[in-house]
Amino acid sequence: MNLFLPAEGPHWLRAFAESIARALGSRLDAAAASAFGLSLLDDANAAAARATLGLATVAVSGSATDLGTGTLAVARGGTGAVAATGTGSNVLSASPTLTGTVTAATLNASAFTVSASSAFATIKDSDTAGNGAIAFIEFRDSAGTRYGFIGKGNGGNAYLYLANENGGLKLHANGADAINIDGALGNHANDAAAAAGGIAIGTMYRNGSALMMRVA
Repeated sequence: MNLFLPAEGPHWLRAFAESIARALGSRLDAAAASAFGLSLLDDANAAAARATLGLATVAVSGSATDLGTGTLAVARGGTGAVAATGTGSNVLSASPTLTGTVTAATLNASAFTVSASSAFATIKDSDTAGNGAIAFIEFRDSAGTRYGFIGKGNGGNAYLYLANENGGLKLHANGADAINIDGALGNHANDAAAAAGGIAIGTMYRNGSALMMRVA
């Protein structure tokens, strides 16, 4: 762009004309900018600019609460799935909150905490009521071998079971064994006979039909 500069005249007038010429010369010609670039330049504020760029609110906040669609990667604390429903495995983020009903699920965790203001957990038979119901917690090793269970393990009676299928039972209190039950109760006349028969102190035995426990 050419600007007429007077050859003669006050020094201040020529200096002013030169500054105007420099300003106009450095001005970006609209023809050099893309239509998209021009559409961004006339945005009044950051929100309008984000809309032009197609950026969601999460681009500014960085908060997962502003992520309305898509799947957050597991490495970023996501679930690995859009919805934790249906079949297959879902990797949950740290400290997830679960609501509703979980059916036939396997939880692989080194430790977890269940917190509630009333019953922490309910074990419920899904198809049988009354004495025929079966509802229990079982304990297995890494190979899947069952070692025992607690609960309503038999639909043929009304008993609740505390069962060890590979050994005895111990009731532990105040840092020490209080009562031991080692399989079938041995029949001994007294503590001395029970000791001779290998019954440890605190272990149950029987004297005929009387239930005994060795204390000495």
